[in-house]
Amino acid sequence: MKCTCLLAITLALTALGVASACNQPNAPAPAPSIPRDATDAVKGAAPKGWTVSTRGDTLTVRRDKEVTLYNPIGLPPSVDGKPPQGFKYTYEVRLKFRPRMKAEEYAKLAKENETLGAKLEMMRDGLRNARISHKFDDWLPSTPEQKKLVAEYRDAQKGIHRLPDLHNETHSIDVEDSQGYFLLFTDTKDRDECAATKKAVLKLFKSHQPEK
Repeated sequence: MKCTCLLAITLALTALGVASACNQPNAPAPAPSIPRDATDAVKGAAPKGWTVSTRGDTLTVRRDKEVTLYNPIGLPPSVDGKPPQGFKYTYEVRLKFRPRMKAEEYAKLAKENETLGAKLEMMRDGLRNARISHKFDDWLPSTPEQKKLVAEYRDAQKGIHRLPDLHNETHSIDVEDSQGYFLLFTDTKDRDECAATKKAVLKLFKSHQPEK
């Protein structure tokens, strides 16, 4: 009987503690949800053969049928005008929602990025002057001095702010797609369909960048 009473008291105190913690003013705010009207609008813009889904703070627009992509860097010229053989890939556009960033904050962070960008360019000049082997921004130091320079450069890069691309009335939105920077479509019809779908989805929201 004593054990049963102690268990009941323990459970009651635990429940009370959880409820109290939830009511604390310093409790972490819940992750931003995706507005229902945004989800409905994207579903309306997505053409047949595309699926719209949500998970956490991310809304994904995915092409049901895979596309074929290839990396053109370093490839020999195509044969008979045909692109080289690529690989099957699922194309999707991802919209990550976060609390709305005010215009003043966006301008402040953009200015900081601009200042840091100039510093990073100077650091890249230093890496090249140190004759560090590299391909694009992939640096391969070999000496302790070179490794120190690259480490300082990588550390400085962490200061770049990820600015949101779009917004609606309540949220800012980071946009990504699965194509990447260097990959190309082997089929122009697939390329045009994916580009048109992405454009139709993004035009539902406003750009964070001020108009020039």
